[in-house]
Amino acid sequence: MSTRPRVVRKRAFYWIPVYPPEFLGKEPFVKVLTVEPKDLINRIVRIKATNYVSQYEDQLMDLLFRIVRVTPSGAYTIFVGHQYPREILSTIVRRRRSRCEVITRVTTKDNQRVKVSMLAMTFRRAHYRQRRAIRKLMEEYIHEKAKEFDAQHFLWNLVIRKAFHREILSLTHKVYPIRDFIVYKSFNETSLIPHTEIPARVEGDVAKILENAEVVRIR
Repeated sequence: MSTRPRVVRKRAFYWIPVYPPEFLGKEPFVKVLTVEPKDLINRIVRIKATNYVSQYEDQLMDLLFRIVRVTPSGAYTIFVGHQYPREILSTIVRRRRSRCEVITRVTTKDNQRVKVSMLAMTFRRAHYRQRRAIRKLMEEYIHEKAKEFDAQHFLWNLVIRKAFHREILSLTHKVYPIRDFIVYKSFNETSLIPHTEIPARVEGDVAKILENAEVVRIR
């Protein structure tokens, strides 16, 4: 019995440049691999914060961007959150100190829901009433600040500029001295593009997008 040789089909993959939001720069910061441009919509791109921060522990955190638009020039993103590695948290948490942790969801000026995780460590063990007061101050403050900014600029001020850290420390210090404070995780939970809107997010001719991309042949 004769057998027909198996035909190996080659699929074309493309490297697409990814651009950050305008307030973070105009040059692409990474390239992503894809088969179809529409497959890029909603993809999360994770990069190190080295180019945006100066402190060593901040350089280790991951910045999260979601691709929301693809054009012939590349893919465009929005800033949706960040995360510190566990090693950084382990250097903050110590014995004989009190851990004041807040995990909350805030609503920004543009009606986006952002999950924020914060951690404050006291110099010594604090009374449970003091710990409760510290958590309440942290949560109330971050909810009020979220109302003043759209989601991307709120995250920019919270994560990169740390514009709220000094005020939070000043408020909590009145209750009990704080040794360390960190916003160790955040994420915009309402940034997902609905499935029905994905085709409209690919702007221009698909053939033109692929023509401008760097092609990689993979069996």
